[in-house]
Amino acid sequence: MQYVLPSNVAPIGYESITVDSTAGGKSLTAATYTVSIDSNTGLKKKASRALISVETQSVRWNVSPGVTVTDTTNGHLAAALDSIWLTTTTQIENFRAIRATGSDGTIRVTYFL
Repeated sequence: MQYVLPSNVAPIGYESITVDSTAGGKSLTAATYTVSIDSNTGLKKKASRALISVETQSVRWNVSPGVTVTDTTNGHLAAALDSIWLTTTTQIENFRAIRATGSDGTIRVTYFL
């Protein structure tokens, strides 16, 4: 699969997450999608976009606040090799994923300003 990234985004972080059966789903790591803009003032900025690649095993995911993701309901199904684009900071903050099968999966996430 080929990815073409928009020219107006700058990558700021990357992480690999094991998606298991954690109740409510696994979230993305705030410390990874937040960068320091000015160390003197402590000003920070959060990513506004994220590319998520589902590496192994299907996952269910959701970005709706307050929705509990389960392995069979309340989430969108993404299979191995699927990609998910999140296009707002709110979607990144609210993202939750849980395994959709009996085996843990892995997602890889790159964050962009």
